[in-house]
Amino acid sequence: MKDKRIIYIKKVFTMLLDEKFLSKRVKVLNIERAELILIFMIIGYTITFSYFTIVKHYAFRTNAWDVGGFAQAFWTTFKYGKVFEYNVEFYLTSSKSFFGIHFSPILYLTLPLYALYPHIESLLVIQSTILALAALPLYLLAKNVLNSRTIALTFATSYLLSPLIQGVNWFDFHLEAFLPLEYLFAIYFFKKGNYLGYFLCIISTLMTLEQMSIINLFLALSLFLISKDKVIYEIKNKTIRGKLSAILFTIILSIAWFHLASMVQSYYNPKPPIELKGAGAFTILGVDDPSHIPFYVITHPSETLDALKYDWHLKLYYLILLFSPTLYFSILFPELLLPAIPWIGIMLVSNYPPYYLPGLQYAGIVSPFIYASSVYGLKRFLSCKTNLAYITLILKRIATLILVLNMLFFICVSPLSIFYTPGTYIWVRDYGLPEINYHHKALMKIVKAIPGESTVLTQDRIFPHLANNINAYVLPPVTARLEKIYGKIIEELKKVNYEFIIVDPLMDIDTAVLLVNEFVIEKNYSLVGFADGALLFKRGRGENLRINIPAIFYSKNLIPAGGRIAYDPTSTTGKIIAFKPMYYHRDVIWFGPYTILPPGLYKATFRIKVNGSVDGLLLTLDVVSNRGKKLLILRNVYGDEIPSNTWVNITLTFYVNSYEYYVEFRGINPTNRTEIYLDYIKLEYLGYTILGVENIVLNYKNMVFYSNKVVKDSTSKTGSVIKYCKDSGKRFFKSFPIIFKSGSYKAEFLFKVEKNIRLEDHLLDIVITDNHKEILRRPIYGLDYAINKENNGWFKIVTYFNISSKVAEVTIEGLNVNESINICLDMVSVKELKRGSVIYYAVFDARNLFTSKGIMYKNTIRHIYGEKEGVVWFGPYVVLPPGKYIVTYWIKVNKISEQCNHIIDLDVAANMGKTVVQKFSLYTQDIQSLNTWINITITVHANITLSDVEFRGIVKDKEVDISLMYIEVIGWLNKSSILTSTLHE
Repeated sequence: MKDKRIIYIKKVFTMLLDEKFLSKRVKVLNIERAELILIFMIIGYTITFSYFTIVKHYAFRTNAWDVGGFAQAFWTTFKYGKVFEYNVEFYLTSSKSFFGIHFSPILYLTLPLYALYPHIESLLVIQSTILALAALPLYLLAKNVLNSRTIALTFATSYLLSPLIQGVNWFDFHLEAFLPLEYLFAIYFFKKGNYLGYFLCIISTLMTLEQMSIINLFLALSLFLISKDKVIYEIKNKTIRGKLSAILFTIILSIAWFHLASMVQSYYNPKPPIELKGAGAFTILGVDDPSHIPFYVITHPSETLDALKYDWHLKLYYLILLFSPTLYFSILFPELLLPAIPWIGIMLVSNYPPYYLPGLQYAGIVSPFIYASSVYGLKRFLSCKTNLAYITLILKRIATLILVLNMLFFICVSPLSIFYTPGTYIWVRDYGLPEINYHHKALMKIVKAIPGESTVLTQDRIFPHLANNINAYVLPPVTARLEKIYGKIIEELKKVNYEFIIVDPLMDIDTAVLLVNEFVIEKNYSLVGFADGALLFKRGRGENLRINIPAIFYSKNLIPAGGRIAYDPTSTTGKIIAFKPMYYHRDVIWFGPYTILPPGLYKATFRIKVNGSVDGLLLTLDVVSNRGKKLLILRNVYGDEIPSNTWVNITLTFYVNSYEYYVEFRGINPTNRTEIYLDYIKLEYLGYTILGVENIVLNYKNMVFYSNKVVKDSTSKTGSVIKYCKDSGKRFFKSFPIIFKSGSYKAEFLFKVEKNIRLEDHLLDIVITDNHKEILRRPIYGLDYAINKENNGWFKIVTYFNISSKVAEVTIEGLNVNESINICLDMVSVKELKRGSVIYYAVFDARNLFTSKGIMYKNTIRHIYGEKEGVVWFGPYVVLPPGKYIVTYWIKVNKISEQCNHIIDLDVAANMGKTVVQKFSLYTQDIQSLNTWINITITVHANITLSDVEFRGIVKDKEVDISLMYIEVIGWLNKSSILTSTLHE
């Protein structure tokens, strides 16, 4: 069966190369079969590239530079009668008219076609059609010169399959796409002696781009060399007509047009910036103006050599793609290659990759001359052959070779090649078949939410979808070659009051960050749209969120580091990030995608699967910003959470209270004992509202524990605990930032100590911060362990803290751990208090207080027996708002004399000690036993704010030895009566 197919294909191929078959006429249409095949090829090319370029546009792979600019220019002319005004390059032309950049009256001839359907899709169809139609004059020229339909159809096919011609078609819309049709028809008409047609084509080239006046001067020289015998004959006979008149017309008109174009451009753009001349494209050569290149190349050979060597491999590759499709026959006829020399020369000495990369418009300038010279070159190659049968055989073999070579080029190098993934930029520009995915559909909803002709600012690839809006503006990418004027561009854009701003970080993170920083934050904008990470802002505060579409990051959005892209039919898209420790092990499995998060509450869901069961830590999931420098949330995932070969969702909920940039969702610290797979990460924006905290539980799964260990413990509530290790320094644990609304909160910590400790031993400090500002430091002592210890060895520490701001970003840490003890943390729970509000909570120890008649002794403040009586400790001078306060002093009487009666006064004083608010006197009869820690509580009712408050201990007898561990102060609203003062040993 396979052999029959091959035989059938060979027969068809042989038939298509048969001159007799191609020359037969189709009776119904009265045209030759070769011409009918050509028509079908042109139509097929037009439909194919029209379809794929339109889909590429819907996939947000078209640009403001240049199809967006052209579309807006056509729209303003069609709708408002402007002279092709557009906002894309307002910094290059003060009038905003395209004629200030290029004098291209051919746009007026294109306008009626655009008006049939005034949208950007029309421009893409027009370009595909114009490029395809150029195959017709090439066919006619080859047929006339070579007298062979076979080779003429071959050249036309080669043109349509040319990777560079298709590259011109692939990249947006450009006027260079008109040139192959115009120049090939001009050369054909000149050959046929149809000088009216030739004149019209030359005028058309000048109307397309004013630079063609220079190309046309070289064309005039080429045509003179081609027909010099006839031209000399006309000169001798003084008959200025025919070839001579055509050449002279070309020279005179080109020179005149050059000056006319300069005057028109000066009118619309009196002070063009240097960037308009291509400054930066020749920095290695050392010139700012391309017109200086010819003289500079001659006088600076060393710089010229450096410029030629720059990207030499890409330039060589580009030349191969230019000349190979026609088997280099163009070299055999250099006379007609002359018009291509100016641009090829510019390309070779440039350091600007678009000049020599496939997939851009510039090949449209040189391709018509390469194909035309190839036709004449092949004729010159055959001129030495006299045997007609031999010539026929040679032509068939050449045709076969050209077709096979061009098919290979099409398969491997065409923008439609299956070997390119969408968005390929290696040796080409943005190749790969377009696909409209979830992100494009979400982004399109944001674009369609812009009403009418509202003033809107956006990014490069979003702008073409807003081009039918005279009030649409675009910020150039930060990577654009506009360093010298980029600041001016931003300042000019800031002068416009935009009603909407559209930002898509996944499209261009650096430009998106600049848009948010320079425009969104500086002005009063509200987030009204969140669509797969794309953001829509509207001017004014208090606007409601209109569009909310979760962001989903698949393997293509993330960057595998220790993982790699693999196939999995059970996944959502068929592709996953797989981590296999036997192949490659790194601390980071994946990272990215580098996005922007506006303030608000978020929920990130990681869909994960493992191959096999694992005890202990499986991996860590985190969300970081600022390229990994700032941790937003962290979650440790353990093997018992994910059954083998089952997709499981792991969720992290977090809040950001300011814009976070370059945000990543990472998988890090993987175990080397099993394979780990990621399907996707789903990010949901839950809005601005902060929910009340009912109960937050923190443990080893969602806390940073540094170099400490997670160990099993059957007596704990979670089954595993964080055990402190000396390798971690004095750091024990740290929560991710937790968002709280204003209110009062109670935090409970469950610890265990695995060795005997003294009551005076300092175990660690609990530190609670709000946006990196410390709001509570609670020291933990052996005394706390002794009085709170449960039967199973665990002891609970209860603290309170108050959030006064509307939204607070709170972090809970364990620091300053005593390295000589073995301490474990089971869990931390935080609850919002429902009965009253804590207005103040603090614990003061020897580090916070001052001493007068006392000394620092083993983490305590101590009055030594025999020292003078007086103030032992005082401070720390704080402010207490109105409320009810319970002040608890933990003291120990070590020794007293038999004659001592009044031991110490404990008081609360304000105004630097001038006002005693409350006092408690401790007498000998109150002490049941010496060397025992007791707590003394004082209740204070403050009706006004108290300033410079001290908590003092004033010894009344020198024959007293007494120690203070710490003072705990908790304040409530007066209407609350939650605590009562008690005395405990």
